Amino acid sequence: MKISLRILFQEEAKRPLLETGEFSNDELQNVVLELDSQSERFRCFLHATRNVSYNHFNPVMQFTEKEYDSADFYQLDSRKTLRESPRDYEWNYSHVESLDLIRTDAGMEIQLPHRLAVSKVGLLKSNMVAGVDEWLEEFLVAADVATAFSAEGFSGFSLRPVFNSRTKMAHPDVHQLYSNTIMPPAELGRDTPIDEGSGVRQLGCLVYANLEHYNLDDFNRTAEDWASNNIPLWVVSAGVREFFRRNKFRGWAFRPVLEKGSEMHREYERLWDDLFEQIAINPNNRF
Repeated sequence: MKISLRILFQEEAKRPLLETGEFSNDELQNVVLELDSQSERFRCFLHATRNVSYNHFNPVMQFTEKEYDSADFYQLDSRKTLRESPRDYEWNYSHVESLDLIRTDAGMEIQLPHRLAVSKVGLLKSNMVAGVDEWLEEFLVAADVATAFSAEGFSGFSLRPVFNSRTKMAHPDVHQLYSNTIMPPAELGRDTPIDEGSGVRQLGCLVYANLEHYNLDDFNRTAEDWASNNIPLWVVSAGVREFFRRNKFRGWAFRPVLEKGSEMHREYERLWDDLFEQIAINPNNRF
């Protein structure tokens, strides 16, 4: 397990970084540097930029295959996104605005969209799933994937029509994946800061305590407003991941959900504690 950091640094940082001899001029022409949080280069970077206005860090969790396989649940991340047309956006925004807020055990309010429009779905091949633009944590599935999920008997999901906002007709071979099964509250910490607008930001992984005490489905939604627009994230069982990969479906990445107190979670906490301690060398550094 490691935390890879994509670092957006300021122009004023280039001179001190060049003076270290660790970073080349060509490398510093890039918009973003990518460094391992445990590397000597990262420590060198932080020391050289301790007096600049700030650095912005975008952390990316990386796991070994063994660590990936050890999880019981996974967060879904989109590898494929279908763009909304302006008319689609108006339809979807109006629909989300019309939904009642659901108060969860996490003390937050979420919404579960169930009537979405995406007019151009031609890029969604028969073995694919795709997210809906950048502001919705919702997924569309091609007919073959939908049929396979249903035949496998996975729990916690249903299929909703996806509309063409121009014709007002539903697409025959594309469905929206829907679930109203809500996860218990996640464990929050320094890696889950409160967003300035609403909801919670996610820097790393979802962490839960005592998941074995809950009768979770194969498809679930988080109890938190992680996207800062009242739209929760998706959590699926290890069975869904195995089935998805075995059938060579495409469009999802699977981020391990961590069990509080497990060996993997202890290593995760160690990495994050060390990272927060390191970046504090410049109090203006930010995520």
